[in-house]
Amino acid sequence: MWLALVFVLTLDLVSILKSIENPATRDMGQRDLVALARSGDARAQWQAVVLSRGGRLAMLPVKQAEAWFRKAVEAELPEACLVAARIEIEANREAEAKLRCAVKGNLLEAEYLLGRLILSRTAAEDEADRFEGLAWVALAAKAGYMPAQRRWEILVPELTAEDLERVEQKAKKLRL
Repeated sequence: MWLALVFVLTLDLVSILKSIENPATRDMGQRDLVALARSGDARAQWQAVVLSRGGRLAMLPVKQAEAWFRKAVEAELPEACLVAARIEIEANREAEAKLRCAVKGNLLEAEYLLGRLILSRTAAEDEADRFEGLAWVALAAKAGYMPAQRRWEILVPELTAEDLERVEQKAKKLRL
């Protein structure tokens, strides 16, 4: 019986999240989400964490939310990795691994932050890293992420036509 419930709930995570948005079905949706998350569904756990952190899932104990957050990062859910990376950046700790996890989800903020991180630590003689950093910023800028667009506008005048070509080639490789 429990396994059947888990299967039905797994197929219906989107419906559960929609029911949480509806005031008439919010309580039931929250209970269903927590039940699915407790069954071990990593996506449901992450959604429960997001709602809990936003004050929209008060029934979830803080310790449980933190444990599920850690599991989501360990499971390399890109959205969780981005949140974890922001925490690391704010604490002035190394965030590259978490940003690399987050860019797997094509998250523009993660691409921009990874590019900035690489550029900030790259020495002038380290061309490969420099072009990777530039490519991440360029990808986020091209996709419309405003902070990346502003940074790219600052970087472009300093680049030669050959540099721009190398950035474009690197960006294509990153998207493969």
